[in-house]
Amino acid sequence: MKIINNYDIFYSYKLIGDVLIVSIFNASNEMVYKKGSLEICYQNDEVSKIRFNNISKVIKIHSNGLIPLPNKLFVDILNDILSKENIEFRLGYKEHSNYIIGKVVKLNIVDIGDTEISLVTKGANINDLVVVAKPNVRLATGVWTSTYHICSYADLHLDDDNKIFIIDEEFIPGTDFFKTEEK
Repeated sequence: MKIINNYDIFYSYKLIGDVLIVSIFNASNEMVYKKGSLEICYQNDEVSKIRFNNISKVIKIHSNGLIPLPNKLFVDILNDILSKENIEFRLGYKEHSNYIIGKVVKLNIVDIGDTEISLVTKGANINDLVVVAKPNVRLATGVWTSTYHICSYADLHLDDDNKIFIIDEEFIPGTDFFKTEEK
C-alpha cells in the first residue's frame, strides 16, 4: 500500500463548494478518475490531486482555506473514505506543515535554521521573523510555490493583505510555523 506523505489540504465552501482538495503536486493535463464521491487526478500515472466531493456528509470542517497540519483523526477519516472506495493508497500523518520560520539576516538573505537562502525581503527589516513556505507548497491563495517563498497575510489566510507577515514574537529560525513554541 502506497502512503502519500507530502500533501496540502484545502477546503473553502465559499470558494469551491463542498469539496476538500488534497494536492500532492501541481499538474496540468490531468486524467481524472471518478469513484463514488472521489475524483482522483493523475499525471503520468502519479496521483497529483484528490477531490473529496460532498465531504460535509462525512465530517464537519470548521476551517476555511489551507489546513496545514490535519490531526490524525481527520486523516483517518479521509483514509477510511479511500479504503471504502478500494483506492490503492493512503495519506500519511503530517509531521511538518512545510511553513517554517525564517529570520532576515541581511537584505534578501533569510536564515531558515539549517541554511541561509536568497529571497526578496522587500517589506521586512533585518532581524524580522517571517514565515517561509518551502518549494512545491500550495499557499492559502491557491498559488503553488516553485521555490522558497516569504508569506504574506493572504498567503497564510490571515487577511486579504499582500503585505509580508512579520512575526512579533521570538522563535528559532527553521521551526515549523504551525507547531511553534516560544523561544
